[in-house]
Amino acid sequence: MPEERRRTGGAPPTRRCPYFPTKLATDPCGRCRSYFSAEALEVVEDVRVCPKCSTEIELAAELAEAQRWTRANFFAWLRSPRAAVLGALLLFLALIIGGGTVVFINLASTPLPYETIRRARVGFTQDFSLDGQGISLVEAINGGGAWAPAGATRRLLLDGDKTVIGLADQLRVDPRDVAALNGVGGDHKFRSGTMVVVPLSDRHTSARLVDGLLEPNLPGWQSGPAQFPLDLVFWSEEPFPLEKVVIWNHELEEPASFIAEFEVYGAPVDPRLNSGSLELLGAFESPRTVGSNPQFVEVDPERPETRWYVLRVLSNHGHGEYISAAEIGLFGPEPEGLEPVEDDG
Repeated sequence: MPEERRRTGGAPPTRRCPYFPTKLATDPCGRCRSYFSAEALEVVEDVRVCPKCSTEIELAAELAEAQRWTRANFFAWLRSPRAAVLGALLLFLALIIGGGTVVFINLASTPLPYETIRRARVGFTQDFSLDGQGISLVEAINGGGAWAPAGATRRLLLDGDKTVIGLADQLRVDPRDVAALNGVGGDHKFRSGTMVVVPLSDRHTSARLVDGLLEPNLPGWQSGPAQFPLDLVFWSEEPFPLEKVVIWNHELEEPASFIAEFEVYGAPVDPRLNSGSLELLGAFESPRTVGSNPQFVEVDPERPETRWYVLRVLSNHGHGEYISAAEIGLFGPEPEGLEPVEDDG
């Protein structure tokens, strides 16, 4: 009895051991500090602990061993459901990233539609004016449009004295600009005096006349073979009295291909369906210029309003293969608050 009192701090033990009910709980567990009989305690890592703490210590040791980065543990982890879920998640993320990368590359390599470029600029600036000249009522963004006869081919004569495309005696084919060159693509050498037929691509269609874009790095309109007269048909969303026609030339084109003599007509209906309905509004001549300087002509506004107008090209400045223009604007009365830009040239 004195020995038991020393173990319990002097008080006589009265609590029974849960593992040995016939024994008194006289000895503390070195881990949880609860009292048990001496027979219930066991030595683990030099500490006398109860059976519950002993089991917890063993489980913790097993868990620590399982978490060590060993070859056996690695293959055991690969066979676990957690690895399967993680693998499926990584595969899904790889597909998403790979697909997004492909889409981004395709979008980055695909040029924006010209109308999208113009709409973005107008949306950002809230300015519909075309190069400061006012609102062209036949511009595509304003509901207008243009039509020109489709040109099938353009003929290029290569000689040793003049560079037509690329270097002398060599024709450089821009794959964005031509669909084919007699079955030859890329760079190809030809003898001096060779006549080459180049198919026109959709980069130089009549839509370029009313897209509102005047930058030299963007294509303008080009006709097929320079055959005169050539009718360019324009239309607007609503009828309007024509007061001014402005022709912008493309600064990278040959000045000889610019429009020289032309006539302007109005029509009550689509002139492609009824050419006999044309009414002459004026005949004009545009002087030969270099670069993109716009050419202005005034039209008698005392004419009936209509949606349909025709610009009949009678000649260019001597280019025998095609006619070109960067943009053609048709303008009615200026809206209030919009100051027109005066022609300085």
